[in-house]
Formats: sequence, C-alpha cells, structure tokens
Amino acid sequence: MKLNTERLFIVNNLAGNIGPNVADTARLVAANGDQVVFAAVIHHDDCIAAGKGWRKPEGESIVAMGQSMKDAGFQCPVEMGYLRTEDSHINWASEP
Repeated sequence: MKLNTERLFIVNNLAGNIGPNVADTARLVAANGDQVVFAAVIHHDDCIAAGKGWRKPEGESIVAMGQSMKDAGFQCPVEMGYLRTEDSHINWASEP
C-alpha cells in the first residue's frame, strides 16, 4: 500500500475501539518506510454500538492508539476527536 498524502486515516473497529487493524496498519506503514505524524481516535455522536455500551472509555482508546504507534516505531501526537454527524465537523478534545 502506497499513499501519496500527508495524512493517514485509519478506519477502526466497532464503536471506535482500537483493535489489531490499527497495529497491523501502523506496522505496514513502517515497513513501507513511511511516517505517521498524527494519529486520532474519533468518536461520532450517533454511534449505535456506543449506545449499546460497546465503546471502550476514551482514555483507554487513547492509550491503545499511542501504544500501537509506539510499537510500530512512531512518535506522534495522539488526539481525541468527536465527529458531529449533522455537519461532519470534528471537534478535537485539545481545542479550547
């Protein structure tokens, strides 16, 4: 996989939980000689799985994302974002 972009978006498991596909993708990016400069966990406001209680706590997801990046050899910021379904706008937890 070769992406000609400055950003890498990783689609993840049900409820926005961090799963093995994040770690696998990060290892693939590293093996390809590319860099990850930013990683994010994004939850949206209309998540059916979250409504069922299947979403892991945000703190746990951030730690898992950071560990996946670290294990693949990347040191990058990991942010938490909230996608508003109405207009597809992402509010970042780090924003005031």
